[in-house]
Amino acid sequence: MQIFRINENEQEQFAEAPEIAMDLNFGQSDASFYLVVSCRMAITLDADTFAQPESKYLQQRGSRRAISAEERTDDFLQWFNALPPLPRIAPVTPAQAWQSFMGAMGPVSSIVPLPPPPPGPPSIYGHLPFKSTTVAETVIYRWEAYPTSRRIDRIKDPPTIAKDTYAAPALRPKFLSRRPVLGPWRDSRCRA
Repeated sequence: MQIFRINENEQEQFAEAPEIAMDLNFGQSDASFYLVVSCRMAITLDADTFAQPESKYLQQRGSRRAISAEERTDDFLQWFNALPPLPRIAPVTPAQAWQSFMGAMGPVSSIVPLPPPPPGPPSIYGHLPFKSTTVAETVIYRWEAYPTSRRIDRIKDPPTIAKDTYAAPALRPKFLSRRPVLGPWRDSRCRA
């Protein structure tokens, strides 16, 4: 597995591109495709991506069990700033990167053709791309790998969230209360 740091100009392109899932995009540099996390990090999509994870990316600070949020953020930023840079990466659609993504997931192929997908539900609930203007009381949640968001601007008045950003409704954290969180909770009242 190879992880790269994306430069500031290209981070902005990913912050404006539609997400494929919460905090994820696909990108391309030359002929290679990447899974982009938090608009800032790119993971090479190839046969070794998940088969041979790079342990140095997963190491934690010493053997201490409890560290403060500031120490955790500092450790993460030191790790992030030490990543090798990846020049010239651009957002791509899932259709463009799908073959590389599936190749990274492993050799899985269907023996027979798959059945057609089921019809869509009459109403949709869950993690969906954000495409509307909220009311002042609306609270949404996001789980992100990076300590600050490239897709939510809390400084603007009113705060904004980039179009096609995935978010979860206010009831979602109740279902995750016993599971570890990969990043800080994000809640915003936003305008798109």
